Amino acid sequence: MKQIISICHSIMKSIYRILPLSGSHKELLKNFCYGKSGGIFKHIQGYQNWQVRQGVLCSLFSNTDSGLSIPDDIPLTTVIIPACNLKKIRKCLTSIRNAKIKSPFEIIIIDGNSHEDITTLCKEFPGIRMIHSDATPGFLSAANRGAEEAKGEYLLFLNGNTEVLSGWLDELAVALYKHPEAGMIGSQIVHGKTGKLYESGNLICRNGEILPLGCNDVPESPEFNYFREVDFSSAVSIILRRKLFLKFNSFDEVCGSAYLEEADFALKLQRDGYRNYVMPLSRVFYHGSKHCSVSDIFFKRWGNYLASHSLYDKASDFFAMRKYSHSRIFYLDAEVPMADRGSGGMDAIFFMDYMKKRGYDVVFHGEYTPDFIPKYTPILLRMGVECVYTPQRQVWKYLEQYGYSFDYLFVSRVYQAQCFDWLFRKYCRRAVYIFNTVDIHFVREELEAQIFKSSLLLSNAMQTKRVELLIASQADATIVISRDEKRLLEETYGLKRIMHIPQARTVRGRSGTWEERKGAVFIGSAHLPNIDGLLYFYNEILPLLPADFELTVIGEALRDMVKLKDECHALLECGQIKFVGFVSDLADYLDHAKMTIAPLRYGAGTKGKVASSMSYGVPCVSTSFGTQGTDMQHDVNVLIADTPRDFARCMVRLDTDFNLWMKLSDGGIDFLTENYAPEKVASMMDQVLSLATVHKKSLSVLCRPVVSASQLETISAEQTGRTTAEDFASALEVLGFWNHFILGVDTVEWADYFKKYTEKIIVNTKDRKDICDVILSSCIPEYSSFQYSEYLAMGGVWLLPLPAKNSANQFFNMLKRSGFNQMDLLESGGNKILCCRKTIQQKEVYGKK
Repeated sequence: MKQIISICHSIMKSIYRILPLSGSHKELLKNFCYGKSGGIFKHIQGYQNWQVRQGVLCSLFSNTDSGLSIPDDIPLTTVIIPACNLKKIRKCLTSIRNAKIKSPFEIIIIDGNSHEDITTLCKEFPGIRMIHSDATPGFLSAANRGAEEAKGEYLLFLNGNTEVLSGWLDELAVALYKHPEAGMIGSQIVHGKTGKLYESGNLICRNGEILPLGCNDVPESPEFNYFREVDFSSAVSIILRRKLFLKFNSFDEVCGSAYLEEADFALKLQRDGYRNYVMPLSRVFYHGSKHCSVSDIFFKRWGNYLASHSLYDKASDFFAMRKYSHSRIFYLDAEVPMADRGSGGMDAIFFMDYMKKRGYDVVFHGEYTPDFIPKYTPILLRMGVECVYTPQRQVWKYLEQYGYSFDYLFVSRVYQAQCFDWLFRKYCRRAVYIFNTVDIHFVREELEAQIFKSSLLLSNAMQTKRVELLIASQADATIVISRDEKRLLEETYGLKRIMHIPQARTVRGRSGTWEERKGAVFIGSAHLPNIDGLLYFYNEILPLLPADFELTVIGEALRDMVKLKDECHALLECGQIKFVGFVSDLADYLDHAKMTIAPLRYGAGTKGKVASSMSYGVPCVSTSFGTQGTDMQHDVNVLIADTPRDFARCMVRLDTDFNLWMKLSDGGIDFLTENYAPEKVASMMDQVLSLATVHKKSLSVLCRPVVSASQLETISAEQTGRTTAEDFASALEVLGFWNHFILGVDTVEWADYFKKYTEKIIVNTKDRKDICDVILSSCIPEYSSFQYSEYLAMGGVWLLPLPAKNSANQFFNMLKRSGFNQMDLLESGGNKILCCRKTIQQKEVYGKK
């Protein structure tokens, strides 16, 4: 049966070759026939290759919306293709035609004494330029000749034995446009037969070995799928500026014999201060198979340079343990940032962009969106942010393998911090921990519980409070978004290292005239305070407004959530409220609106919708919850109203009073420029990193981990003297644990000493009217007694003098049974103190606890 199928396939192949169809139409015919064959050709090599290719295309382009924006003034790109054989060139050109390229480009085919009539391609592919070259056939001479004839500002060298994929040229051209420091940028190269990576850029080792990154891995592997610096990319597909190519005298024939002309040229660029990159979102299928190898000529020229600039001695070192040339930050958030759908996404993008500009390597994971998210994940990849996503990578496995490499942990939101606490403690203990609250969740949850009079919501808020305060107290630095939240944590709960970082917003400026503007806009995500705010507006404010007043609601997730809630159906049926869902550019609506509104009844942090409105010069009417912690002033840069009648009056004033409108518009722009300018926020972030690093170093000097009872016995034997109250205070000052903890003390001396550091001291630790976030015990008379197990079970942090040597083992086991997973020895005042940290109650992470 196989023989019959093979004969049939051969006949079909022969007919296919002589069909009077263009290459693109033949490709469509092949896809149709193979797709409808039901796998009867599964033992045929050609069918197997087709299956691999389709599988790769399906995995890489399941959603064609890549989110790439092409600048209007992007220069012309000249694509230079050295001719190989007619069949391969035709397939290559067909793939270019099907790639739906949006950037301006031209194609030059360099015919170096080909034995086939390449000129026939000009009829099939109108617009290409065919140039005959008398030089020695080969890539080097053809590429140099093509550069001389090019009209484009950008040169893109493409091997003729390739098929390009969607986004190939656009991704390269935009990357070069946005990176003036770039020398050469290469595509990710996928093997045409196996569908595995051929390379995603190359590194050159000190011994001259070429290390193709990602070779034989899957193309979407997170480690090799983001814009990153490399030593060079193979000239299968590379782009660079024409003036730069000519400045360095084109490709050098000396290294051409070893197929290392692009590596030689890349190192010339690198030595002159330029950076070479790979853009993995630009992909090509390559049907060749030869990798660059070590060359004596090349090594003689570059050996000394490589000795001082290469990351690895030899290629095998890369697989033994990864090295990194920059400090690394692991950035954890709830979901992949969606800057066009909410202020939280805008803030996350700003933070990561800031980190990249400061020279850090950033690795991102979104807990609730662990997969590759079309449009939004590519935005991060283009920024040069490595994204850990499933099914290619489970995040806990990634941290297990690479957690040692992180210098910083940047953790957004309490729930993500709680969920990943055990992973960070286990695999990233050396990393500086920065906790970004986004907003203080327990404050928002308490307000929500009060509004809805729910004991269940209040209980949840209390649990969130316990965890959030504990995380903030143990972090090396904590970021809050409003000044009110900073005061709350510092003055009410005694926390230290709290940094106020406002939302960074760029002033867009207003356009259009006041007379052309009409109605109001509400911007929001599916956040519960936003839904409550809309219902509050509909039920209590809208009836007080003119019957022709219109509200436009922007937010796709918000619209979808409203559709799911029965109590919100009236919003959808109201003729005065229009839900437009997602919009790509807020200017399309804000440039035509009289105002925006923020009728919020509860929440925490600051509201990005108010700042976004100001950036477009559109005044906002808000409740006090919408402006809390911002220092915005009523009737100066915003209108603030907390009753339905006052809110409606403010809206009518803005709709009818031109002078008031202009005053608030100018005031909002001035306020944003003074307080929310990105460069000012970046300077504040410098202080956060500095503060957190200093604190981590102070702990590193004082602390050493305790991991066994025998180690504790050894430490106990070294101890001399009794630990004093001053020693505990010194240790506490390093750790930063103060007012918000309940102190269990057994002597008046200790209680009096701590009074100057704490506002509340509860001597009887069984009195739990206050939240027991963390317990500090000054001393335990009998370590052999288990009367303290109840206190230990309450969690948090204990700061304890060391036990006697003969009871160390029993004491250690008691701590372990009580759930303490981190113990550190602190030395203070010549004495030794044991700091025992208890695991935060965990949620499940990918099946592991």
